[in-house]
Amino acid sequence: DTGLPIMRPLFLEYPADMETFSTDGQFLFGQELLVAPVVKKGARTKNVYLPEGTWIDYNNKQTVYTGEQWTTVEAPLSCIPMFVKQGSIIPTMPVMNYTHEKPVYPLIFEVFPAPKGEEASFTLYEDEGEDLGYQRDEFAKTPVRFRTEEGGYLLSVGAREGKGYAVPAPRNFIFRMYLKTAPKGVTVQGKKVKKVKPERLEENPDDDTESMVWSWDKATGICSLRMPDRGEESRISLRL
Repeated sequence: DTGLPIMRPLFLEYPADMETFSTDGQFLFGQELLVAPVVKKGARTKNVYLPEGTWIDYNNKQTVYTGEQWTTVEAPLSCIPMFVKQGSIIPTMPVMNYTHEKPVYPLIFEVFPAPKGEEASFTLYEDEGEDLGYQRDEFAKTPVRFRTEEGGYLLSVGAREGKGYAVPAPRNFIFRMYLKTAPKGVTVQGKKVKKVKPERLEENPDDDTESMVWSWDKATGICSLRMPDRGEESRISLRL
């Protein structure tokens, strides 16, 4: 819609920040992710500039940085330094060995909550991916919002928009929400959602496409929610 490339230099998103014009060896992947690959032989650290806002180390989800400053981070061979901006929703999918290995699979949304009183938002866009159907408006859009409120959070999944493209079905949406406190309860449209152990939710994420369940992993601070994707509007409350 904007004409901007998904991989873009920092100054396209932050033109008022003069420091972004001098960054080298790092880029934005969309608006939410900052990627800083190591481009020097033998280097084990990376000097990275983070624009305004709060940024979270995407590789461990625990380390938080304040923006508008340079910082030096560890850069082992095992991972590429990546950072996600606070207040972002990142869509992901299961690892596959080749394209279309699994015709139907769960979509996984990683949620990094915004500060209190604000919301993270993302619109999932899907189309055939192999032809020019998008030029004929053959696509599907699903808006997702996650609002940080007093005493909890509100996850809103909007009704699917678009026509001419049928999404793979039946499938699940899985939300992995990085929270500081365990929710006391989860409700959808006022009805209580069943709580299960984290391993049960994660081991077979696409087996049950009929029921909604949630879990809390104390070790990682991840609250996971699995819900059937029916293309309908849903409002899920997480009470702290």
